[in-house]
Amino acid sequence: RVNMFLNGEADLLAFVPFDAVAAVEEKRFQITSIPSLEVQFLLLSMQSGYFADIRNREVFSLAIDQDALTEAVGGYARTVNQFVSNGIFGFNPEIKPHEYDLEKAEKLAKETGLIGKTIYFHLPKGLDVLGEHVRKQLNKIGVYVVVSYMDMDKLWESIKNSSADIYFFGFKSDLGDSSDFLNVIVHSDGAFNVGNYSNAKVDAMIDLSLVSMDPVVRLENLQEAMRIIIEEEVTGVPLFEASTIFKKQI
Repeated sequence: RVNMFLNGEADLLAFVPFDAVAAVEEKRFQITSIPSLEVQFLLLSMQSGYFADIRNREVFSLAIDQDALTEAVGGYARTVNQFVSNGIFGFNPEIKPHEYDLEKAEKLAKETGLIGKTIYFHLPKGLDVLGEHVRKQLNKIGVYVVVSYMDMDKLWESIKNSSADIYFFGFKSDLGDSSDFLNVIVHSDGAFNVGNYSNAKVDAMIDLSLVSMDPVVRLENLQEAMRIIIEEEVTGVPLFEASTIFKKQI
């Protein structure tokens, strides 16, 4: 698509890949971006021998530098502290900003014995920037990450078999309601619960949000469910909300 645009076969290019922005900026194209409502994140497998210990999940969260990552993808993204973006019904404004602290992460990793261990990270091909960021950040504290970039069929096979400790995922809240994310990714019976997370209390909150017609009740349950999976149980690491980038000829 990018080559077709550069060759004059199209006048407008939507959903421009981050790594294609720099390649075409010198061609004098006008760039426009808008929030996409799609949040990118890491999911930590609860079946992993390491992530059964919440302290190791905290290690990974503390070791991820969101600001550096958004710069690495060209700046067309903004950091997030939860799995849905601001403006989505169920977004919890009380959740604290993501904490990046390598020193604290290393200290905690020493306590748990994670130092020197090897963690496996599977993600789709083409996401080298993300894979390298995770690998380098954890290497700084003595935790080794083996990153595998896979075709989608092999990645889904890995997810089904819980072959990796960490998976990259993204979710777009098209309907503007966080119950979509929670029901699909977090619920024990979620179709894409790739982290194998299970919590009866959270399941009950999600189930109620799907049948209640009271917006106050729904909001309270959705926000509390989000708080639990972020602050209490650290089910994953929110990374950023990607922008949708458009280019057109001037």
